[in-house]
Amino acid sequence: MPSRKSILSSQGFECNNWSNNWSFVNHKRKQVCFTGWIDLIDQKDGYLVLSDKWQIGKSGRRLAGYSVSLEYINDYVRKESYEVCVLRHEAIDPKDERRRIQRIYPDLIYGKLEQKGSNYFVKPFS
Repeated sequence: MPSRKSILSSQGFECNNWSNNWSFVNHKRKQVCFTGWIDLIDQKDGYLVLSDKWQIGKSGRRLAGYSVSLEYINDYVRKESYEVCVLRHEAIDPKDERRRIQRIYPDLIYGKLEQKGSNYFVKPFS
């Protein structure tokens, strides 16, 4: 199985920490890519890519992936109109809070970022 780093870096995406980031940026193409778990897709809203519930981990520390994703949303998607896409993941155990990747789907799903309350979704284009 190809890694998310190999998939995303081959398409020009970068980040500061490939292990902990949930979002990645390609400044040349003006795109932000979020990771999306396939079990967290809502038929109406799309892929859940960020939630306020994900700010703090079990240890009580703020999760870096949350802060970076929110920064990308505010700085690139909202202010600079970057396109958004999702790299879909399948979890080994979807009920485990600390998810591990079982499978990565290498095709990126493009859509529109929408905020609903404290959640952010990428709703795929039809």
